[in-house]
Amino acid sequence: MTAYVVGPETIARSTGRVPRHDAPTGTSLLASRHSTDWTARREHLMTTTTVHTPGHGPGPDGVRRIAGALCLPALFVALLATGPLDPFDDQAAPAVQLRQVPGHVGLVRALGWVELSSAALAVGVVLCWAGLTRGRGRGVADVGVVLGALGSVGLALVGVHHWVLAALDGAPGGAAALTRLDEIAGPGIVALMFATPVALLLFTIAGFRAGLVPVPVLVLMVLFMLGELTPGLPGGELVPLVVGLVAQVWTAVALLRGEPAAAPVAQPALA
Repeated sequence: MTAYVVGPETIARSTGRVPRHDAPTGTSLLASRHSTDWTARREHLMTTTTVHTPGHGPGPDGVRRIAGALCLPALFVALLATGPLDPFDDQAAPAVQLRQVPGHVGLVRALGWVELSSAALAVGVVLCWAGLTRGRGRGVADVGVVLGALGSVGLALVGVHHWVLAALDGAPGGAAALTRLDEIAGPGIVALMFATPVALLLFTIAGFRAGLVPVPVLVLMVLFMLGELTPGLPGGELVPLVVGLVAQVWTAVALLRGEPAAAPVAQPALA
C-alpha cells in the first residue's frame, strides 16, 4: 500500500473545497492556551500590589535589621555618656581647654574611646536605614546615608581631638600647636558633627514614609533637632539627647517587631 501525503492545495483541487485556515489545530490550541495563561498571569500581576517588607529573620537583611535596631538607642546612650566624662568648657579657646586637662587625663582618654564607639554605632545606624528603606522614603534615606557617613567621621575626629588635648598636656608649645590645629580643622569638624543629627532626622522621615516609624517618633525627633539648634538650653544637650533616646528606643522596638506602623492601603485593581 502506498501512502500519499497531500496538502491543502491538493485537497482544494480534488474536492473544490478550500480548507478553513482559521480552524484550530493542535499547535494553535496549545498556543491559544499559553496566550490565555499569560494574559491571566499578567492581569493578576497588574491587580496585585507587592509590599516589600525587609526581613527580620536569620538572613542577612534580618541580621542588619536587628543590629541596626540595637545601634539606634545605643548611639544616644553613648552620646549621653560623654557628658560626665567631658571636663572641658566647650565654649573656651583651645589654649584654655588645654589648661583644663591636668588631673583629667584618664577621663579624657575614656572620653575619646566613648566618642569613637559612638562613631562606630553611627555607622551601624547608617547601614540599618540604608537596608530598610528600599521603596517609599528611599530618596530621603539616601541623603541621610551620605550625611550619616560624614557625621560618623565627625564623631571619630572629635574623639581624636580630645586625645590630642591629652597628648599635648605639659608639652612645650602645646597651646600654639592646638590653636593652629583648631584654626585648620575646627570648622570642618563642627560641620561634620552637625551632619549626624540631620541624618537621624532624615532617617526618621524616611522610616515614616515607608511605614516603619509612627507619628509620635517623628514628633520626638523634630523636638530633638530643635533642641540641638537652640543655644543656651537649660541642661545643655541633656534634654534633646533624652528626647532622642526615647524616640530611638521606640523605633528600635518597632523594627525588632517587624510590624509596619500602619496597615498598608489596598490599591485599586487596574482594568
